[in-house]
Amino acid sequence: MLKVKLTEYGLASRIGDTIYLNKKLLDKPILCKAILKHEQAHSSEFDMNDIMLDLRGSYIRGIKKDYYKFIIKNPKTWTQFIPVWVYDKKIVFDPVIFGFWIMCIAMIVVIGIIL
Repeated sequence: MLKVKLTEYGLASRIGDTIYLNKKLLDKPILCKAILKHEQAHSSEFDMNDIMLDLRGSYIRGIKKDYYKFIIKNPKTWTQFIPVWVYDKKIVFDPVIFGFWIMCIAMIVVIGIIL
């Protein structure tokens, strides 16, 4: 059974059988429901399906404008894009976000070399 814990930081993350959900999402029921469905679709143990789930973004299709507006209006959600965070006094590593940052840094380096 999945538990939901409300938090002030990030947007939402599933760590094992717990979903950490930004409490401000409760004021946005359609967005909240989509994000909860996305997190429920993740496995309790990180695997390749979890990466594909994040890359597809199928649960927020149709509400991306609300998704990005929420992130912009709530700067504490920006911590979602940090590859290492602390949940319940445990350090958690997000390989998808880490990969995103590696790709961004690599592109900057390549552009710097070309220019």
